[in-house]
Amino acid sequence: ATRAAVNESIKQLSASNNPRLPQLQQQASQLDKSFLEMHDAFAQRKALLDSSRKFQEFLQHAREEDAWIRNCEPRVTVSELGHDITSTSHLTKRLDAAVVDITAHKKSQFDAVISEGKELIQQNHFASGRVEDTLASLETHWKNLMAMVEARRKALDFAALQQQYLSDSNAADSW
Repeated sequence: ATRAAVNESIKQLSASNNPRLPQLQQQASQLDKSFLEMHDAFAQRKALLDSSRKFQEFLQHAREEDAWIRNCEPRVTVSELGHDITSTSHLTKRLDAAVVDITAHKKSQFDAVISEGKELIQQNHFASGRVEDTLASLETHWKNLMAMVEARRKALDFAALQQQYLSDSNAADSW
């Protein structure tokens, strides 16, 4: 029976002057109190489960971002610098395209995961320490990726200068 049905039955019994009415009212009161305690416990459990779900979703998003970063690393750590000006220029354009992809991904997804983690920390989530560690790891991996991009850019720029010097030197020699 529901709480409402029990309360309705008690009202009907009180109208009929049942001799067990005080005992039944006390039992109904205890039942109502137990129901409210159980309801509160369920609400607390639901809140804890929701909090845990948010944390697990954050961890999943963080793992996805970490995997994405690791998948980008080969694109920006290629050791080939080109054998002439054209091939070096082509490699520079490929790096530029990778940078565009990386920048777009940062704005659309990476920053959202970082915000999600910071929000959990601001809410004093029970796993705030682990969230902070995960955020620190993600940000370190991101900085490492950007350092790889910068190193690749410098290497390609230097290779382009070398190729240009060789080209100018060959042109001067042919005169």
